[in-house]
Amino acid sequence: MKHHLFGNKSIHNRIWIIVVLFITGTILAHLIDASALRDSLLREKTAQTRHLVESGYSILAHYQGLQASGKLSEAEAKKIASETIRSMRYGDNEYFWLNDTGQPFPKMIMHPLQPELEGKTLESEKFNSATQVSYGDSENFVNTDGPKNLFIAFADVANRSGYGFVRYEWYKQTNDGASSTTKYSKLSFVKKFEPWGWIIGSGIYIDDIDEALSLQSRHQLIRATLLCILLLIVAGIIAQSTRKIELDLKNSQVRMQALIDATSETVLLLGHKGEIQAINQFGAQRFTKKPEDLLGENFFAMLPKSLANSRQLAVEQVIATAEPITLNDERNGIQFENSIYPVYDAKGLAVSVAVYAKDITEQHQEKAIAEIFRHLDMVLLKWQMNTATVAQIFCDNILPVFNLAAAWIGKAERDGRITIVAQSEMVDQHFLDSAELPLHWNQADTGWPPVPAVIRSGYRQISEVSDSLVLPHSRAAIDAGVQSTITLPLTLQGTTWGALALYSKNAALVTGAQQRLAGIASRLSVSLESARQQEWLSLLDLALTSVEQAVFISDAKTHILWANQAFSRISGYTQQEVIEKTPELFHVQDQASTKFSEIRNTTSKGQTFDGEIDFVHKDGHIFQVHKIITPLLDENNQVSNFVTIIEDISQRKGMEAQVQHMAHYDTLTDLPNRTLFQQLLKQAIPAARRSEKMGALLFIDLDKFKAINDREGHAAGDFVLVEISRRLKELVRESDTVARLGGDEFTAILPGLNTREEALLIAEKIRLAINKPVELASGPISVGCSIGIAYFPQENQAPDELLSTADKAMYEAKQAGHNMIREQAGEAEMTAPKTVSS
Repeated sequence: MKHHLFGNKSIHNRIWIIVVLFITGTILAHLIDASALRDSLLREKTAQTRHLVESGYSILAHYQGLQASGKLSEAEAKKIASETIRSMRYGDNEYFWLNDTGQPFPKMIMHPLQPELEGKTLESEKFNSATQVSYGDSENFVNTDGPKNLFIAFADVANRSGYGFVRYEWYKQTNDGASSTTKYSKLSFVKKFEPWGWIIGSGIYIDDIDEALSLQSRHQLIRATLLCILLLIVAGIIAQSTRKIELDLKNSQVRMQALIDATSETVLLLGHKGEIQAINQFGAQRFTKKPEDLLGENFFAMLPKSLANSRQLAVEQVIATAEPITLNDERNGIQFENSIYPVYDAKGLAVSVAVYAKDITEQHQEKAIAEIFRHLDMVLLKWQMNTATVAQIFCDNILPVFNLAAAWIGKAERDGRITIVAQSEMVDQHFLDSAELPLHWNQADTGWPPVPAVIRSGYRQISEVSDSLVLPHSRAAIDAGVQSTITLPLTLQGTTWGALALYSKNAALVTGAQQRLAGIASRLSVSLESARQQEWLSLLDLALTSVEQAVFISDAKTHILWANQAFSRISGYTQQEVIEKTPELFHVQDQASTKFSEIRNTTSKGQTFDGEIDFVHKDGHIFQVHKIITPLLDENNQVSNFVTIIEDISQRKGMEAQVQHMAHYDTLTDLPNRTLFQQLLKQAIPAARRSEKMGALLFIDLDKFKAINDREGHAAGDFVLVEISRRLKELVRESDTVARLGGDEFTAILPGLNTREEALLIAEKIRLAINKPVELASGPISVGCSIGIAYFPQENQAPDELLSTADKAMYEAKQAGHNMIREQAGEAEMTAPKTVSS
């Protein structure tokens, strides 16, 4: 006999069962969502770490390749590679390290945060913190036998599967650059670089994810708890009134609606076609209507067309997949986070959706405001900014943050005038110049907005736009859709310096944000004060310490007085080691007569030097930096100090050179590729005309190379191509160019020839050299070639025509039986092609 969940229980008990199930389900859903979110964040961070290690691994491979090609010694390749990876920081506590696979304990090759470990055997007990390992692509972690030396764990994973993950405890870098005394849970990806026996690794701190998740979970738990408490109160009241079931049910619906209305989020229930089945009071207010007026309306028809289509597709997706999604959008300056969940019918089918629209405008604005002032702080530190420039930067950037139509800043002059120092409007707005803005602050209030009154009183004012305002400027603002303005005082050194006027198309948005806008005006006042007085030295400890560029201050005789932490990181010198020293400590001496004389001439005149220069690290290696030297003048207009900003651009320069090389050279043979060959050929033809000497183009194609690939494999074929390239480079002159067009096709440009016999002689040397066997692992193998020769310059001869002629001659050599040389069919003096064969 089947028993229903409720059986013969009273309505009182049934209500409490529903409440308990609801609360239990809410808690379980929260725990499941939190767990899923944590797993998702961890997977994302883990994949990112693995990708970054792979990029570091490619750098090791690049420099090992340069070693293999003989361009670098092994020591040089290892040093450059490790220093390149040392600089690849991607966060406060995210970095790469390198260690070897030595036995019984590995040695540290490079560690950017603890350089004192470099070159040391990693056998200390403090490293016994590895707890789990995962080999290769396996997602299963295996427990270690007790806390294990984490570097031995790295070597175990690398030796066994080449790469994998290790879980362990490790230190973090604190704000002062030192290492923490507490260890934190960490997950690292390591990969073995076999040619050097190195291991490269990087990792993430799991507690960073847990901390962010914990903060979000606490907020969600508080809201869920409050909702459950309210639900318990409502349920208790309903349960006490079992005599009037129908009335109780009706009252419960009213109370439940009240609970939904009490939230500060928009709550919607939509049908599959977008019809509004339910909406709370807060959501209805966003559309300036009552909830009952919106029932049955099509929600998508109420949205902007560009937004309606994406929202309709999202609702259809949730109903089709029964999976919730989250989307962000912006409407009338308000940022929303929309969570869409499926709602099921009695058959378990998703037939509608519940939409929870959370207003995240404040968080969005705070982030944007912080970025504005971070940018202002940076430019104030780098350059001597005046108040007008700072004010203009602020006006340009504040408009999109609060969806403002316009903004302007006026300065209160001592004679009573108001000087407009900055103004900005949205792209589609043009009303600030429609009529004069307030021009005087010490006269009767006749202007709009009320800037004079704000300057005199020092208090902010909000002015609603109405038809009673008949001033030309106010009428133009109304026509542009402005609903209100807020005018805020700007206070410098305790007095009202001026005012900030903001024009909004959403009066409620400005009213709700007026406290934050007042705080923004205060922060802007600080930036204006910094620009006005140029208090560079007083701002250094507050701002320069945290910037990424190296900064130091020197006196008029260039003796260093102060340097930030970034300077120590870039130069290798501590602050104590450079105090009272001059910049000659890290100058390249052979530049003194040119670059440094230019610097002295520029800065001695009170002008800023801005340029690139070589820098000598403490360990002796030289790299390029971008250097800005700003002289500070005293009251007598004499240089009193220098502020120098240094940015390490060596990695950027190296990457640019590498990209340039890759664009013009074949990756396998390091010969010029087709692109560079065509450029050189295009230059060779007019050069031959100017020198009045002939040149030759050789088109070289290997015979039966495909058979080698098919029989020996592509690796053997690549080896053959590299060997043939080496032989070709050894045979030609310094003025000649050998290029690989692709596959087994090569070309040689031979300028400065006196006779065609010289070209034939070189071609014959090439043919004989290529004919020599190539030693493969399976034994020696013979490779032949067919060579076509075309001569230049000739009248109206184009590079493509010349290449085509050489290609045709090569094809004739192949047709004649392979391993042969053919010249182009010439004009009068070349009636029959010459042939050279073995």
